[in-house]
Amino acid sequence: MKVNRDRWEVLSTAIQAISERTVTIYEVKEQFGQPAKKYGINWSACGTVTVEETKKFRDLLDMGIEIADILNYHEVQFVYTDELDPEIDSQERFEEVGNTLITWILAKNYNKIEAWIISGSEVYAETHKKGEQK
Repeated sequence: MKVNRDRWEVLSTAIQAISERTVTIYEVKEQFGQPAKKYGINWSACGTVTVEETKKFRDLLDMGIEIADILNYHEVQFVYTDELDPEIDSQERFEEVGNTLITWILAKNYNKIEAWIISGSEVYAETHKKGEQK
């Protein structure tokens, strides 16, 4: 499923804001014979910390895993294009969408994030189709 890279930028920014840059999602390099891109989790070392801090870190890892699983399940490919995603066409909209994503992530509403990513593929298909007709 192809999705405009703008959606990745706002999703990635939301994840980094929540995790304070301790948990990030990255594309895992393709291995021989692997047909689609895969996403994995990168986490910073937390050292020896209290049980409470460890639980918080575990929750951040769980968040990353949930989102990476969605991306992998749908075989998402974030594509750079000249066309802006109409939902994220300004810095103000970027921040609004980012705040919505943060709310969904904190509430563990991963189904809403999944639906937002899927709708992004529909938007990409429409804008790409219009670009081909020019």
